[in-house]
Amino acid sequence: MTGIDPGLVAERLRAHEVILPQPHPDTGAFALQVNPTLLRTDPAALARRFVEAAQG
Repeated sequence: MTGIDPGLVAERLRAHEVILPQPHPDTGAFALQVNPTLLRTDPAALARRFVEAAQG
């Protein structure tokens, strides 16, 4: 995501029970791991959480 603080996105997602690791300090990228409980989550709802977190 360009122009958005990755730490802020992670904080906003955490409020919706989506936990991301700390972003890489140089790139802002997240090393993702899949938690099997996400398989029970509606993909559209999960994607919506990411979009909403990026938008504020």
